[in-house]
Amino acid sequence: MEKCDKFWSRFVPATQRFCEDYVCGFVTHPAETWTNIGYFVVAYFLYQHIPRHDPMRRLALSALCVGVGSTLFHASGTWLGEFCDISSMFLFSSFLIARNWARAFSQSPRHETVAYWTFVVGSSALLWWLPPVGTNLFILHIVLAGCFEFICLFRKRQFSFRRYRSLFVVILFFGVAYSFWWVDRLEAWCPPTHWLTGHGLWHLFNAPCFWFAYQFYRRSDV
Repeated sequence: MEKCDKFWSRFVPATQRFCEDYVCGFVTHPAETWTNIGYFVVAYFLYQHIPRHDPMRRLALSALCVGVGSTLFHASGTWLGEFCDISSMFLFSSFLIARNWARAFSQSPRHETVAYWTFVVGSSALLWWLPPVGTNLFILHIVLAGCFEFICLFRKRQFSFRRYRSLFVVILFFGVAYSFWWVDRLEAWCPPTHWLTGHGLWHLFNAPCFWFAYQFYRRSDV
């Protein structure tokens, strides 16, 4: 990290770096920082719609934490921020795993909660000790959640487009977002300005996934 950044230079630098150029200041990557606004907007609406004691309120918590963690990561460019960012993503992916597992094998809410926190804490601990595994571990979470969803579909045999419409929207938004993630990571498109980048588009397209995941899971017949 450049010496002109007197505050963040005290911290260990992040292991990941995207293609937006470094800015000497308190916000080191402006475009990658402001685009997290979508997570805060979605978190607000989720908190408004989900009852206080509903387990699905974890979706609101995860959206809020991703917004905070990702903002800290891209504003600071530090390992601490990176850890907060990726571990907050585990809140979302662990929810998907635990909920789909519980639906597939008719588990109780208590067992779902235990599974949820087991994945969150275990994955975060692994990330702390092995920082390079973060992104790959998150993708593994998504794949595992998808496997449990297929098991649920196979066991219940209740597929209909109406029931799965919101999930298809989640997949669409995540697919577009992840494509922009790779465009940025491979430096295929690196704008010279700090208004919008490929990674910023990853944030903007990824945020709606939380809302449509809620729309999918809130239906008791899914």
